[in-house]
Amino acid sequence: MDDGNDDRFIYQSIWQNMQRENELINHRIGWAIFLSAGIFTATAVMTTVVVNTRAYAVLLAVFTLMTVLSWIGYVFSRRTRSAVAAAADQHDYLRHYFNDRKLDTKWPRPFGETIDRDRGKAASLIFPTLLVRVWLTAAIIEAAIALFFVFSLLEDVGFDAFLSQGFPAT
Repeated sequence: MDDGNDDRFIYQSIWQNMQRENELINHRIGWAIFLSAGIFTATAVMTTVVVNTRAYAVLLAVFTLMTVLSWIGYVFSRRTRSAVAAAADQHDYLRHYFNDRKLDTKWPRPFGETIDRDRGKAASLIFPTLLVRVWLTAAIIEAAIALFFVFSLLEDVGFDAFLSQGFPAT
C-alpha cells in the first residue's frame, strides 16, 4: 500500500458495505413485520366468521384459507431469516477482510467488539426465527382443525355414500 489511499478506499468500501447490509437487514425485517401484520389482521377478520357460523362447509373453507395464509407467513419468514443470516455472514466476511488487511488507518473500526457484534447478530435473527415458529405452529393447528371439519362433513353426509356415489343431493 503506497500512500494510504488504498487503505482509505478499502476502509470506505468496507464501511459502505456494512451500512448496506444493515439497511438490508432492516428492510427485510420491516417487510416481515408488515406481511405478518397483514396476515394476523386477515386471520382476525376470519375468526369473526368462525365465531358467527356453525356450518361445517364454511368453517372448513375459513380454516383452509387460514392454513394457506399461515403457510405463506411461514415461507416468507423462513426466507427472511435466511436473508438476515446471509447479511450477518457478509458482516463477518467484511470484518475478517478488514482484519486480514491490517490497514493503517486512524479511523475507528467499522464494527464493534465481539460481544456487541454477537448481540446484534442474535437480535437480528431472533424476530425472523420467532415468526417462523409462530407461522408453522399456526399452520399445523389450522390444518388440523380443517381436517376435523373435513371428517365432520363426511360423517354428516355419510362417509360410505360419499365414497361410493359422491355427496348425496339434498
